[in-house]
Amino acid sequence: MAEQIFLVTADRGFADVREHPPGTHAGVLVLHAARPSVVLLAAILDSALERMPLEQMRGCVAVADESSVRVRRPLA
Repeated sequence: MAEQIFLVTADRGFADVREHPPGTHAGVLVLHAARPSVVLLAAILDSALERMPLEQMRGCVAVADESSVRVRRPLA
């Protein structure tokens, strides 16, 4: 049985739903910062998880920045 690992990354390539369609993986959360630093990315992660728990992003492609979390869900 394959492991279901939710990926949290700052690599914007993972936000491409053509390459990583929602529903084909356990989930991806892309952290986006105009000027990335460990401190800023950690703050974005904390803020994103306060807005939306990982359980609600399961199977989705989500992008979080300083002000929002955008989620692409699997097609029905």
